[in-house]
Amino acid sequence: MSSEFSNKRILITGGSDGVGLAVAEKAAADFASRVDIFDRNSPKNERLVDGDRVHFHEVDITDRSALATELAGLNGVDILFNNAGILRPGGLLDVEMEGLDDMLKVFILPQLLIIRTLIQDGKMTDLGRIIQMSSAMSLDYGYPEDAKKRLRAYRLVKRFVDAMIAELREELGEAGSGINIQTIHPGPIQTAMTGGVDATTGEVSLDYQDHMRELGWQVWHTPVEIAGEVKRLLSIPEVSSSVYDPRVKSFVLGEEED
Repeated sequence: MSSEFSNKRILITGGSDGVGLAVAEKAAADFASRVDIFDRNSPKNERLVDGDRVHFHEVDITDRSALATELAGLNGVDILFNNAGILRPGGLLDVEMEGLDDMLKVFILPQLLIIRTLIQDGKMTDLGRIIQMSSAMSLDYGYPEDAKKRLRAYRLVKRFVDAMIAELREELGEAGSGINIQTIHPGPIQTAMTGGVDATTGEVSLDYQDHMRELGWQVWHTPVEIAGEVKRLLSIPEVSSSVYDPRVKSFVLGEEED
């Protein structure tokens, strides 16, 4: 990464485990002068949080008052990785409504509130960067039909996220803002959220791999791989997205498809 993106301050939501933690570790090692992690759980890598360069904020982002309090203490944020998420499987006719409500509460309003607060309160630098975690499931790239059916409710919520980011990007452009928003759309990832690893031991689940193959997936990501793709996105601000395309088994850069 060029010196242009060295010594940056990054805020990561959902940074205690999985992709968020991998991004925090890579940022601390490669380019960040300060890393702030927002999560309701303590980071699995306890040695990472040193209170000097890496700071952990115990906060449930669905608690608007608590979130506002934590955001008030931040300044000079160069990068936001909006990564917090949950997964509730099911189609629109059979997903538990409480589960659908949980996904909407995590993915939409708090993530918008974080972006709004950073921008409106001047807590993000003028040329700040926002990378929004989305999902390949929100796009039509030839993904397995069984996987789409099993995750249709999740897919819908991620499409809401994509629409939100598209509107924000347009609004920032109209305002002449130098803040840049990008999205990353990975395929399935081996994390505790997806059942890909044991939440306690962190060991890879062979049952998960077998299940994903049954659904038609032949490739799944590790959090470290996604962290590397986040870093790559930061080095190329001219593209709007990075999308995993199973047809070529790699991430493709460019505009998001409708």
